[in-house]
Order: sequence, then C-alpha cells, then structure tokens
Amino acid sequence: MGAKVIIGNQFDTFELKRIIRTNPNLVTINATKFDKFNTKEFVQLGARIIIKNQFNKFDLKEIIKIKPKLITIKTTKFDKFDLKEIIK
Repeated sequence: MGAKVIIGNQFDTFELKRIIRTNPNLVTINATKFDKFNTKEFVQLGARIIIKNQFNKFDLKEIIKIKPKLITIKTTKFDKFDLKEIIK
C-alpha cells in the first residue's frame, strides 16, 4: 500500500530485515534493543534510523558514516562539543 511505518522493539532482527527489504524507503526504526552491528546493517539495507542514547559517540560516528541522510539523532547524553565532533 505504500504506508510509512515506524518500528519499535516489537520485532527481532530477522523479521525486521525482511520488513526493510520489502521497501526500505518506507521503514523507520525507532528501537533501542539492537546493537551497532544490527543498526549498521539496517542502514545498509536503506532503512531510516532514529538513534537515542544507546550508543557512544564512536559507535554513532561509525553508523553515520554509512549513510548520514538516513540517521536522526534524538539524544541527551552528549554535550555540544561531542555533537560537533559527531556531525563533522
């Protein structure tokens, strides 16, 4: 049908990858249970990701490098200097 979906923690990695492959342009992941390797894989598949406080700045930079336009950061744990470093 072409509806955009925002997915939380209700699916496991395998199910989520199947959903993303259906139409990655319509999938946004707003989940905190996945590690950086899963998250990187979701970005590589083309899903948009909303990142909260689950990653340190080094992991976050690594994820962003894959495809920056797919990443939204909603975090409170970094100061302005960390954020400047992350978005360089």
